[in-house]
Amino acid sequence: MNDIIGLIPAAGQGTRLGLPFPKELWPLPDQEKYVPVALHSVEMLRRAGIMRIIIVTTPNKPTIMSYFGNGSRFGVEIIYVCQEVFSNQGKSAGLSEALDCAYPLTELKRVAFVMPDTYVCPRDCFKQLIEAGGNADLVLGLFPTDKPHKFGMVKTQESKVTEIIDKPSKTDLSLMWGIVLWSSSFSNHLRACMVEDSPDFATVMNRAIKKKMDVRGIEIVGGKYLDFGTYEDVRRADQFITSLSD
Repeated sequence: MNDIIGLIPAAGQGTRLGLPFPKELWPLPDQEKYVPVALHSVEMLRRAGIMRIIIVTTPNKPTIMSYFGNGSRFGVEIIYVCQEVFSNQGKSAGLSEALDCAYPLTELKRVAFVMPDTYVCPRDCFKQLIEAGGNADLVLGLFPTDKPHKFGMVKTQESKVTEIIDKPSKTDLSLMWGIVLWSSSFSNHLRACMVEDSPDFATVMNRAIKKKMDVRGIEIVGGKYLDFGTYEDVRRADQFITSLSD
């Protein structure tokens, strides 16, 4: 998988949980010990044969670098990219900015993107995405959710994505995007969008669809996606993960 590089954006502020440490380091039970939730994302990429991983972080999160180091003890190579806390428009930098920060390292690669504060099952989901996605410009790994108001919901026609509806208050859609694989053409598209007006990531993806880029949605077999955005999310995730090890 030398042509694929992993991308984990860990620059968010995570203020909703009020933790005294980055939420990416939230401890999860793992074989009679605890590991940070972000290690699950690193391990998921490694299992897919992706050995070079970029972590985008900020100067006020040094503990992430302290924990992961150069990645050698986890069997991967980790490269860090520093994102400014605020965008060039003076507002808090968002996901699109974080992903685009890595452009000098990703522009010639395929990119496997996963969030660091999520728990995704099964652990071979990136392998599923790579095998099913072919040479598409953008491939979304889709997961069922009963909380569509919290996620980017995906409208498809067969395997083609026709629209991303971000955090709808009401919808009949049941599948959200959770992990993403994209080509260098999408990296170039993302960079062009950021130069133009720095839109949110849902808008970036919808613009790719309107440009007739090849955007596909692949429902992950046996997929489950757990987010760590709120205390209730953390509580539910911890119960689920503990049940797997019982």
